[in-house]
Amino acid sequence: MKNALDNTKRSVVNQKLNKVLVNIYFNMFSSESIFKPIESEEQEVKKYEEAHFRALAHYINEQGFTGMNL
Repeated sequence: MKNALDNTKRSVVNQKLNKVLVNIYFNMFSSESIFKPIESEEQEVKKYEEAHFRALAHYINEQGFTGMNL
């Protein structure tokens, strides 16, 4: 009985955490600052500037969603 209750609590916490994370990512993507072009022509600078987006795009692709080009 206690294990079932623990699983229920864990499920509720996971659902709430997922909702919070979705809101955070939505706010990040709806921000215009994330879509600013990279001003530098240096490849090392571009690689560093794009790293966060590429990591998130890779994760989203691995989850089975499409439309994020790496």
